[in-house]
Amino acid sequence: MKVSELASIIDNRYGDPARFLANIRQWLFENRISQSSLAMEAGLDTSNLNRWLNGHVAPSLKNMLIIDEALERILDRDAASDV
Repeated sequence: MKVSELASIIDNRYGDPARFLANIRQWLFENRISQSSLAMEAGLDTSNLNRWLNGHVAPSLKNMLIIDEALERILDRDAASDV
């Protein structure tokens, strides 16, 4: 993968923290997952996650990646329990 392709992927998925966080809020609501559960899975402080999700502070790219990885682990666990 070329650097420009990777940059494009990152920008499309994480370039706008407000859009990323809106998607996270919607996903949490639809799947009845609490902010504290996500924070615990991500190894983040619940108050920091709450400030990000409420738009008080934008998370860094690193923290968006951590949140994304935690959500994938939750999804994987949920998918495994549906089998």
